[in-house]
Amino acid sequence: MEDSLNSKKELLVGDEDSLRDKYLVFNLAGQKFAVAIENIKEIIPLPEISPLAGSDDSDRGIFKLRNQTIPLKDTRKLLRLPSLEEEDQKLIELLEEKKLGHIKWIENLEASLLEGKPFTGATDPRKCDFGRWYDNYETDNINLSLFLIQFDYPHKRIHEIGKTLLEQKEKVGVSGTKRELEKLKENEFQTMLKLFEEAPKLIRESHRELAIVYEIDGTVKAITADQVDGIFSIAPEMIQQKETVKEKIPFGVGIARINEKPVTILDLSNLKQSD
Repeated sequence: MEDSLNSKKELLVGDEDSLRDKYLVFNLAGQKFAVAIENIKEIIPLPEISPLAGSDDSDRGIFKLRNQTIPLKDTRKLLRLPSLEEEDQKLIELLEEKKLGHIKWIENLEASLLEGKPFTGATDPRKCDFGRWYDNYETDNINLSLFLIQFDYPHKRIHEIGKTLLEQKEKVGVSGTKRELEKLKENEFQTMLKLFEEAPKLIRESHRELAIVYEIDGTVKAITADQVDGIFSIAPEMIQQKETVKEKIPFGVGIARINEKPVTILDLSNLKQSD
């Protein structure tokens, strides 16, 4: 990030040369987009929205900002991306599936330790179904990231203890094995279950959408964003795949790469073409 958002006005506004090739990069549904900074007035947490009857599907409604009424566009719908609600529900359902998978894992471990049945689960926490997903899942949502980190310790301990019990069950004996298994179920596994149960509420509450307020030809409008990365320089020669992007997005300009990640450039002045 080259210029902090707080210092944007001091460094950029009023200086056309400093505004040239500067873009605000933001996240939406796990993808990165950018708009020219010259039209941006400010970025605010999404305020209370008043819906508009008979409006377009991408119209979220209007909000008040310093006694000015500003229309808000849902950028996800403009770009045909899943809604925030759909995205949340998909993650909630996935975590419910992982919870059920670990319940079966514990049941399988118990049957193996106490009934002599073969253990078919993974003792390596990185190789179980949840572990493979957990190690590869990425999100720009800081609150969600902090929540998911809490799974790391109890998940690893469950597998470590399970592996140890399987290796030492002959030495410890049935009564000792049963005692250690109950401790595992009451402590680390219960911690995991509690986190899984808290997940739906946390996921729904972890988002605070932003409104990117901009002005073009004297008209002030706003679009939604999940999170803002900052202000970056994107020279014209960095923008590729122009025709391909325009075919998919009427107000698309092309794709640039920032820190090795693709960023789709949008032209807010052409946003009306997509209405």
